[in-house]
Amino acid sequence: MNRRSWVFGVLIGTAVGLIVALAMSYVDWQHNPQGIFHNELGTSWDLVFETAVSWFVPVALVASTLSIAVLSWLSRP
Repeated sequence: MNRRSWVFGVLIGTAVGLIVALAMSYVDWQHNPQGIFHNELGTSWDLVFETAVSWFVPVALVASTLSIAVLSWLSRP
């Protein structure tokens, strides 16, 4: 595996993880199940952040791994 595959794979995985984490956190905040994300006192940002991290980490790891594998395969001579 070459270095470019690793760098671009991690960048792609990070971008995909961020997009999914932001989208899913927004959807959860908007739907506000059981009033846990926001109420009349405001938004519970620590819970929104925790939700974003819980989506980001697994998605970024899987997307990075797949991206690195595909980019390495495509860059073979």
